Order: sequence, then C-alpha cells, then structure tokens
Amino acid sequence: DRRTLPDDPVAFVRAGFERQSHGYAVVADAALAADVVTAKIGRWVTAEPLGPGRCRVHTVAEHLDWPAFALLQLHADFVVHQPPELVDLVAEVGHRFVAATAG
Repeated sequence: DRRTLPDDPVAFVRAGFERQSHGYAVVADAALAADVVTAKIGRWVTAEPLGPGRCRVHTVAEHLDWPAFALLQLHADFVVHQPPELVDLVAEVGHRFVAATAG
C-alpha cells in the first residue's frame, strides 16, 4: 500500500512535530527585530514583529533549558511571559551568573 506524498513535505513534517509536542508553550518578547531573531534562532522559533526593534518569540519545548539558552544567544534584552516555570528558571540562572561574577 503506497502513500501519497504531501504537496509540501516540509510543512507536513513541521505539522507532525507540532501535533506530537506535549511540551511547554514558550512566549517571550525580545528587543530585536523579528528578522534578526529568525536569522539567529529561527530554525526552532517563530518571531512575530511587535514594532521597530521588537518581536514576540514563540516556541514549544519539552525541556526549558533550551529556550533559556536560545534567548540568551540573542545577546539582547528579553522578557519571558510564559510558562511560569521558564520565568523562574531564567531568574534562577540570572542569580547564578551574578553570584559567579561577585568573586
């Protein structure tokens, strides 16, 4: 029994991942233009323009270490809106970085 190939294989695979994901819905605002975020980490996120030099970043992640690291990789200010667990993780990591430089 042969299957018919989808018209857009990339969209088909992406939709499959979205259906299977049972992770955290991550939403954060970044002080960067959406196209800059897309160039840096766009393979794993979508960036929605909010205005000049600002965008909203969306992704789904099963573990929160990766989105925290990805946002840090932007080298720009950001604010995490959800999930609350990521807000807490970013605060905890921030405290660790501050403590590491207090030597």
